[in-house]
Amino acid sequence: MMFFRRKLQRMKRNNRRGGVYIAVLGVAMIVATIAMTSMQMARLEIRAGVASEEMVHAQLAAQSAVEFALARMEFYPDWRTRYFHGVEEPNGSWLILDSRAQYKFVLLDKDGDLADDEADGVTVRGVGVAGQSTSVATVSLVPDDAGLDSLAVSLHSQGNLLISMSASITTDQTVSSNLDIDGSGGAGVTGDAWAAGSIYGTVSGARDKFQSPPRAMPSDDTVFDYYLANGTVIEADSIAGLRIDKQLLSPSSNPFGTSTNPMGIYVIDCESDNIVILDSRIVGTLVLLDAGPESRIEGSIHGEPAVANYPVLMVQGDMKMEWDANTPLTESDNNMNFNPTGTPYLDVEDADQLDQYPGVINGLIYVSDDLTVTNPCNLNGTVVVGGVCNVAADLTLTYDSSFYNTPPPGFSAGPVMQIVPSTWQRVAY
Repeated sequence: MMFFRRKLQRMKRNNRRGGVYIAVLGVAMIVATIAMTSMQMARLEIRAGVASEEMVHAQLAAQSAVEFALARMEFYPDWRTRYFHGVEEPNGSWLILDSRAQYKFVLLDKDGDLADDEADGVTVRGVGVAGQSTSVATVSLVPDDAGLDSLAVSLHSQGNLLISMSASITTDQTVSSNLDIDGSGGAGVTGDAWAAGSIYGTVSGARDKFQSPPRAMPSDDTVFDYYLANGTVIEADSIAGLRIDKQLLSPSSNPFGTSTNPMGIYVIDCESDNIVILDSRIVGTLVLLDAGPESRIEGSIHGEPAVANYPVLMVQGDMKMEWDANTPLTESDNNMNFNPTGTPYLDVEDADQLDQYPGVINGLIYVSDDLTVTNPCNLNGTVVVGGVCNVAADLTLTYDSSFYNTPPPGFSAGPVMQIVPSTWQRVAY
């Protein structure tokens, strides 16, 4: 009996020892599990941190891809034929952003052909890769057909702009030259001045000299093409003494022939002779080819284009402005009705000779060679001179940005791609 009692006591002690061991083992397993879980969570956090950092690099690379594409499109005027719709650039490789990230871009045209129409919009798709992360950014572009930047100022001269004889230029904007502006012989410029070379004399506004690049000029080879193709020719022999005197030129009025032009474009080949325009009203685009060196405008003049953004005067050769802005064009003095039926002035047309018109030329004036101003002139619009511009009498310029914003034929800089607002976005790869 005693033997069984002692055995039972030993069994109870062994059971207590086993329970403690199991409890200790359980605690150890819990601690190990917690440690392993902590390690796993740490690994996950590290991986998440790395992934997050990679994604940031990938997103930056995707944005860089779009910006690189925009830079390539600006650098290469022939980008529509250099690149192809839907083809990755570079094809089969990547451009390196940094030690972690790479990128490439794709141009997408809505009709699948970049080269078929310059008026088509384009979507730029930039792809960025960093580690295991990929990001894609897109932006939409549309063409904006801006004018040559020589139209972005009130007067621009390819050669020197000279102000002499105590004359002044007054402008509500800027005058510019691809060489020098020299106002030291006159009263200078009231307004802003911009030059690729030096600026001398008084300038009341901004004085921007040694600017680069020079402003773009229209091409001598093509600037007249549209007007020759769409204009009505007036034979020089039909103009007595090559003097347009007390005349009205407009879409419904051609005093030198039976044919009129609905856009008011009239072309005269002067054959190197001097042409004189005086005491007349022009409603249209007068194109003078091969004008002689003493070609000029005298007396009183009132001019404006018939088509809103077209030039009012285009001269192949030299032109002198000798008309007086202070003298209005008066019907009674010239025995001429300048606003008959079909050619209203301020929406009024009549059959009398009681009206008068301010001495002014409104619109774009282009002179391929030298322009000389010898009488006070008012010009509203913009003036582009291919040679030297010599201002020897007060010249008042009022700028009109419509010619730059909506350039006429021959004066366009070509379609420039502009970002459509609010189209930057990230998309799925």
